[in-house]
Amino acid sequence: MGNIRVSYFKNTNGSAEVLEKNNFYPFGMKHEGYNQTTGNPAYSYQYNGKELQKETGWSDYGARMYMSDIARWGVIDPLAETSRRLTPYNYAYNNPIRFIDPDGRKPVSPGEEFQMRAPEGGMAMYFANGGKGDRASLMNFVGLQDHIGEMFDMMEAAGGGGGGMTFTDSKAIAVLQQYFANPDNSVGSFFNLVKQITSFKEQLDKSKFKSDDKFKFKDENFVGVINSVKEIRTLVGEIESSIGTVFYAKKLFDHHGFLAAAATEMNKNGKFDISISTKFINTNLDFAFGIFHEFGHILNERGMSYSEWTKYIESPALFKEEISVWKNLNQAAGDPRANAAIKFYENLLKNRK
Repeated sequence: MGNIRVSYFKNTNGSAEVLEKNNFYPFGMKHEGYNQTTGNPAYSYQYNGKELQKETGWSDYGARMYMSDIARWGVIDPLAETSRRLTPYNYAYNNPIRFIDPDGRKPVSPGEEFQMRAPEGGMAMYFANGGKGDRASLMNFVGLQDHIGEMFDMMEAAGGGGGGMTFTDSKAIAVLQQYFANPDNSVGSFFNLVKQITSFKEQLDKSKFKSDDKFKFKDENFVGVINSVKEIRTLVGEIESSIGTVFYAKKLFDHHGFLAAAATEMNKNGKFDISISTKFINTNLDFAFGIFHEFGHILNERGMSYSEWTKYIESPALFKEEISVWKNLNQAAGDPRANAAIKFYENLLKNRK
């Protein structure tokens, strides 16, 4: 979390001597009653490594001042529109065990903060780690900052006929090295993965809405991609009367405060509005898998009243539904993110019990 727990200096004997020790509660208040040391009054960097303003007791994060005694910011979130379900004064989504706020603008997981600085992560990195990466890599993998295209890029870099594959692209070689560095991964599992991710891609590539083309947030592309994939067309035929309005937004959060590539919400008229992230939906293939998943939720939740639905989305039953949609729709359609997403929601469900 970046907390400055121990401050020390080199004494006259050349040894390290502790100057100050600090232990913090999750929201930033300092433990009292032990580890008493004189400290250095001139050194003020403490909780999250931020400078403590001794006159007010507030911590300076850059964009805002944080008050650890009440676990709130002194002013509203400058990016409040990205977290509409929470008070704009909240710190770390009210969960400082899981999230931090590097500069006072928005909470992220520690892994996501690292990812801001490093290009690694996403699907290839998650597979390279045998599905055991940090939460940031997992969330990238299930489509949030994704690059489904990373695996397709690797496939396209493979040449050779007769069932053979010869990788000459440096990026493809790097991903393969990462993948096979894990002893749990095998050549067989790699080729099964390659086979799995071609279903929607092949159908789109036979249409004018090529899988790797950038998705245009216009009605023509929305309808065109849907009509180009048989599985999506079939699903629309069942739920069309339940679909409300489609919205586009740069950033979305789901019912549990997680970043989402797409989200579905019942309106008070009993229809389902669909929101799609312009930040995380990049290609026609991204959109196809995303809208297919959201249509699956509408299929499961239609018939509920608005009051029933609002209770349902706060219950563990929603995690069971996520698992069902990923298994029965996305996984069956070849969505490469499905296995990781299923594991993710199974863990959430386990932790809620």
